[in-house]
Amino acid sequence: MEEGPNNFERLLERQAEAIHPDVQERTEQGLFKTFESLRLVGQLLDVFVPKMVDVLVVAAGGDSSRKPVSAGLDAHARKGPAASPDNHGPSLPKEGLDEIR
Repeated sequence: MEEGPNNFERLLERQAEAIHPDVQERTEQGLFKTFESLRLVGQLLDVFVPKMVDVLVVAAGGDSSRKPVSAGLDAHARKGPAASPDNHGPSLPKEGLDEIR
C-alpha cells in the first residue's frame, strides 16, 4: 500500500508553485554569482598558498636553495598518471610472457 504525499510534502509543493518566476531567476543568478566567487577564491588559494609557504620558509631562515614547496614532487616520487614511466608499478618481463599465461 503506497501512501500519498504527507502534509509537509504538500506544503512544499504549494510553496514551490507560489514562487514568482522573477524571484526564482534572481535567486538562481545570485547563487551562480556566489559559486563563481567561491571558484575564484579556490583558484587563488591554489596558486598563492604554496608560494606564500615558500616565502614564509625563507623568511624564517629556511634554505632557499632547496626546491620550493610549490614546485611539487619530482617525477620519481609521484604516483599515478603523473609518475615517470619507470614508477608506474611492477612491469611485465620483456621475455618469457608465455610463462605468465
